[in-house]
Amino acid sequence: MAHDTTNMQPEDLQKLKSLLQTRDRNFNIFEAYSNYLNQCADYITPEMMREMVNEYHLDELTAYQLLFAAAIGANEDEGDEARYYNEHYIKPSISPLNQATYTNNLFYKNIHIPEKKHGRWQLGTEHYKAYEAFIWRDVVSQSNLEEIPQIGFFSEPFSFPAVMEDGREWMSAKPNEVETIQPAVDAAKGRVVAFGLGLGYYAYMASEKDAVEQITVVERNDDAIALFEEITRPQMRHKDKITIVRDDAFHYAQHTLPHQQCDFAFVDLWHDAADGVALYKQMRQLEHLSAGTEFSYWVEDTLISHLRWERLNEMIEAFRNGKCGYSEIRAALEKDELRNHVL
Repeated sequence: MAHDTTNMQPEDLQKLKSLLQTRDRNFNIFEAYSNYLNQCADYITPEMMREMVNEYHLDELTAYQLLFAAAIGANEDEGDEARYYNEHYIKPSISPLNQATYTNNLFYKNIHIPEKKHGRWQLGTEHYKAYEAFIWRDVVSQSNLEEIPQIGFFSEPFSFPAVMEDGREWMSAKPNEVETIQPAVDAAKGRVVAFGLGLGYYAYMASEKDAVEQITVVERNDDAIALFEEITRPQMRHKDKITIVRDDAFHYAQHTLPHQQCDFAFVDLWHDAADGVALYKQMRQLEHLSAGTEFSYWVEDTLISHLRWERLNEMIEAFRNGKCGYSEIRAALEKDELRNHVL
C-alpha cells in the first residue's frame, strides 16, 4: 500500500520507512514459511541432514538452518537482504526439539486416544516425520517489531493424539498446542472457565493443578462433548472438577459469566489467526462485563501481529489528515496499546 508522507519531518520519515520495511519483511517471511509448511514441510530428510553434518562438519541446527534457508530461497550468498533474513529471522526461528518434553507431558502419559471411528471422526494418532518442520510456539515480536515465526523439528518421527475428519486434522494435542496453551495452564487458578473444548487438553491440564478448584468448559459442538465424555473424562484423575456447558461462547460471556465469580478465563475458539482476529475482538469487548475475571487468549501474539499492521494503515491515514505524528504511530503498535484499541 502506498502512503503519502510528504508532510513528515525527514528524521521521522526515515523512521517510518524503516518501519514499513520491517512490516514488509515480516510479511515476506510469513509468506515464505507458510508456503514451505503447506507445500513441502518434510522436504528436509535424514539423508540430507547426514550429508550436511558429515561432509561439511556442521552441527545439526546449523545444517538444518542452511537447508531450510535454501528451500525458501534465502541463501546467505544471495546478497545483503538474504543475509539479513538469515540473521534476523531464520536463525532465531528454528529450534530442535526434545521428544521427552512432550512424551512426559501429563496428557500424553495419562490420556489414551484409541484408534477408532467416532461418528464422522477418525480417532488415533498423527505424526511428524524426522526433520519435518512445523510451527511449535506463538510468534515472537522483537522490540523493533520484527516478528519471528517459531519453527520446530524432531530428529526422529514423532506421534501425537489427533482426531481426523475426512482425512484432515480437526483437533489434536500436538506440540504446538502443548506450548501455546501452557501459559494459560500456568495462569489458571480458582474457578476457571474455558471457551472451547477440543480433545479436553486444557481442561485436563488445568484440572491437575491444586490451585484450580473448578473448570467450566463452554462448548456448543455436541460431537466434541460426546467425544470428551466417552474418551477423555473417564481417564481423568480430577474429572469431578469439570463441568461442560453446551452454549455459544459469546452468549455465555455476555449473559452468564458476569453473574458468576470466576477467577480465570481461557479463550480458544479459533483454528488460527485467519479466523481468530474477529472472534478475539468480539470476546475482548465483553471482558468488562466480568471485571473480576482474568482473560487469556490462545496465540494472542499472532492475533496481535495481524492487528498491528491493520492499525499501522489506520495511523498513517490519521497522519495524512494531520491528526498524529510518527511517535504516535509507533506507540500505537505496541502490544498493550493494540489490546486496548480493540475495546
